[in-house]
Amino acid sequence: MKYRSVGEVIDSPKKQWIPEAHLGVEFDYSFMGKGMGQTGVHLFIKTIIVDSFENQFTRKTEHILQRREVKDCIRWRIQEHLKSVGVDMVQIRGLLRDFEVDMEKVIPYDPANFKR
Repeated sequence: MKYRSVGEVIDSPKKQWIPEAHLGVEFDYSFMGKGMGQTGVHLFIKTIIVDSFENQFTRKTEHILQRREVKDCIRWRIQEHLKSVGVDMVQIRGLLRDFEVDMEKVIPYDPANFKR
């Protein structure tokens, strides 16, 4: 399922490509959200990919969705970021095989600071 971003997708650096992703990549993420109404949530996700040469690629996105979709959206966003920098789907499946959203990755809600 595709989860559309609202607002701008912020990539740092702007050009993101890992020419030798097969040598290994790692990822991390953090997120924050705020309830909207009874079932909605305003979600901010930051994904970080580090290649085997210690180059770091960051992506920040903002979503409005249903609370029940939050974990799937985070997983999808990580997968899409990995794919967009050149990691192939076989490697992505391996990286995400045992992935579960960790509530330790929640950061304090501060949208203004998030967009910097």
